[in-house]
Amino acid sequence: MLAAAWFVSAKTGVKCEILPKTGALHDSFPGAFGRDSDRKCMNIPQWPEALESVHKLAKVDNKREATASDSMPSSTYILRHTEQARTIPAAGEPPRTIRLILGALAMKPPLTRMLLQATAMAIGLTLAAATAASPAKIFYLTPDLNFSFWHNIAQGVAAEAKKSGFELQVLSSHDDGAIQLQNARQAIAAGATGIVLSPTDSSTAPAVLALAEQANVPVVIADVGTNSGTYVSFISSDNHTGAYQTGQALLSALRQKGWNGGDIASITLSLARNNGRLRSAGFAQALTEAGAQLSDSREMKSYTADESTQFTRDLLSKHTQLRGLFVQADIPTLGAVQAIRTANRGQSLALAAFDGTPEFIDLIRRGDVLVSGMQQPYLMGQRAGEALILHLAKKPVAPAINIPILIVTHQNIDELLPILRETVFANEIR
Repeated sequence: MLAAAWFVSAKTGVKCEILPKTGALHDSFPGAFGRDSDRKCMNIPQWPEALESVHKLAKVDNKREATASDSMPSSTYILRHTEQARTIPAAGEPPRTIRLILGALAMKPPLTRMLLQATAMAIGLTLAAATAASPAKIFYLTPDLNFSFWHNIAQGVAAEAKKSGFELQVLSSHDDGAIQLQNARQAIAAGATGIVLSPTDSSTAPAVLALAEQANVPVVIADVGTNSGTYVSFISSDNHTGAYQTGQALLSALRQKGWNGGDIASITLSLARNNGRLRSAGFAQALTEAGAQLSDSREMKSYTADESTQFTRDLLSKHTQLRGLFVQADIPTLGAVQAIRTANRGQSLALAAFDGTPEFIDLIRRGDVLVSGMQQPYLMGQRAGEALILHLAKKPVAPAINIPILIVTHQNIDELLPILRETVFANEIR
């Protein structure tokens, strides 16, 4: 009995698999396709005919077994698309012919073997030609697309990829290093020409870089940074200077309000991230130069508004004279705003932030957020995509590219808004 059959691209590692499942044997395959990922196999010319050929062979084997056992086995063959980490050919190596592989098969009848070989030959050149004609793929591995900052970086990478004729696929790691590594394997198996990586944190990046280097896939890092590893270029903001200037603006406002001597706290990024350490150090420098000190801090793990709401409540309860609070990310800042409003502390506390969501425009205009050091994620994505594409074209690329941080207050927000719309908010606000 035919137990399973699948086609594997030796170039990309994409495996299109026909598997048996309990149920009635169908005469045609189209109704068996269910998931979007299956379409990757279906889009190959003559794939339906190839499936039908294998399906007919399954019937032949089923009938042969039925004759021997006097019972007709019940099997339904469906198509499943999977990704496997396989060795990717070196740059310039011509694509090898798609191979028909039979796995876990009881393919004893000679006629069956001959027919399958003929099927493989019939579709081999077509599949290889389809693979060769596909646009080169760039993958963006992002910590979590639910966050506007990473979404906007993705938009910037997409703009550069489209401009140069590359296909972009974005894989979200849901802030999980293990998922990030699996995403890297998937990208490499799918034939990634290059990868733009925004690590979940700096300690998880080296494993991805090692995997990509082994497969000869170049990587550009966009934000966060890495503790070690080989990469083409690191696109970053000056997190230390941005946090330092944000801290200076916060402390200047406290002095103007006459709130000298009050407590100051911060809600930080994970200190496993290089950018988290840099923002904390920059803010600490501003405090030291002003003769102030940090009274308390909380370190984020999930970067959600709910998490920072609870952190802010804790800090307000513990420090009745809390005058300044620095939250090192945008969505968590929204949680802090809510907690401050609920506690009716908005008139006695100044809130500083980092980055920005569209809500920040009104929050800064109203004074709910005093200042925010805004990175330019769309621009960062553009520069990351550009660096990778230049490298693939064998052109020189700077090993580090620094993007300025914009210090935004209610005094300058309207002046900066045309820039913010594009480079911060990816042209998604009016």
